[in-house]
Amino acid sequence: MDLPRRRDLRPRIQRGEAVAATPDEVPENSRKSQKASGELSTRQRALLDRVIQILAREPISVPSADMIAHELGIPHHAVDAILRLAIQHKEVLDIADGLFYTPAQIEALKSQITTWAAGNPFTANDLRDYLQTTRKYSQPLLDYLDSVGFTERQGTHRVIL
Repeated sequence: MDLPRRRDLRPRIQRGEAVAATPDEVPENSRKSQKASGELSTRQRALLDRVIQILAREPISVPSADMIAHELGIPHHAVDAILRLAIQHKEVLDIADGLFYTPAQIEALKSQITTWAAGNPFTANDLRDYLQTTRKYSQPLLDYLDSVGFTERQGTHRVIL
């Protein structure tokens, strides 16, 4: 199977479509300078922006990397790679194994939880019910909020610090 040449991919990239590239499709000097500076390439930036858009659509029940790959029609490993870069650049947070949120989503949830709790202690079940989600999302979210010092567990309840 022949891979498309770089110039054949340019229109797809300009339209914001995701494309998979092999290392030999990226000029060597470009790869070295990007690795050294930690910058995202234009193609990586375009793909990351699309991944962030997909994550941001769902404030709590975020899609998995598999679901994102399926929606974009790209290989799972490409989504994994861009998520790793996004985490390094602090544009995406991995709050639990495979549960990805944007910092803006986390900040919005913190604000929402602060308003809802109004200084009162709450249980994990209370938060799950308030957010209208499942333990798959609420428990890792609470664990993350504990780990960053936003909430603290006191017995079976949590309080906002």
